[in-house]
Amino acid sequence: VWNCSNGIVPEFYLEPVSDNVIKIAYAPSFGIKKIPLEYQKHVAENIKRIEYLSVRETSGQKIVKELTGRDARIVVDPVFLISENEWRTLSSNPIEKDYLFVYVTEISDKVTFLVKKYTAQNPDCKVITPYAIPGVRAIIKKDIGPAQFLGLIKNAKAVISTSFHATAFSLILKKGFCVVPHSTTGSRVTDLLNKIGMEKAIYSDNYDLNDLSYNPVYHDKLDDWIAESKQFINKSLDLASKTLS
Repeated sequence: VWNCSNGIVPEFYLEPVSDNVIKIAYAPSFGIKKIPLEYQKHVAENIKRIEYLSVRETSGQKIVKELTGRDARIVVDPVFLISENEWRTLSSNPIEKDYLFVYVTEISDKVTFLVKKYTAQNPDCKVITPYAIPGVRAIIKKDIGPAQFLGLIKNAKAVISTSFHATAFSLILKKGFCVVPHSTTGSRVTDLLNKIGMEKAIYSDNYDLNDLSYNPVYHDKLDDWIAESKQFINKSLDLASKTLS
């Protein structure tokens, strides 16, 4: 919501909110590594007005520091604040079985190569995707809603994506996955995986498809981060209420 590559949305920066109202920013994402020069002053002025400040990524923390000198807390994306069981309750159950779910918002040679390699090694596994992938035989499912999206991740054998939230829900629903970072917004997902020690899930030239299996080791780090993020919310609200009283 703080991405200003194509201009600033004042409401997302709480710009219309009066100075005498306490403002809390929870997990906004810039989605880019650097603010365009023409927007830097405007962004800095708005961020300085926010009393309790957090961001979603390391890259966002650096931007805030460079523009304002302030230290922003890095917190989890809001989807992690809801339990796995709650998300499973909200998800649907797809009819298909034994499939690879491919959710990519940018189709590249790396994505195509990875999917082809997986299907060659798993010939009985279908591919389900909302987007056609060159040279890959797949079941195309367009116009899927939130419940179907969750269900397709929940029941997949594995997930390949460029998407932050496909990655986030793969983590929440304990699925093996690989990420091919998006060329312009990839910092969101790489920061997340680096934070919890899951660098192996980021595609590289020597990527091993065996890493597409679920590994519970990183969940302790994720759980600790979730607890710290909830603490930030509670502390911010508590301090804000004391200031108002």
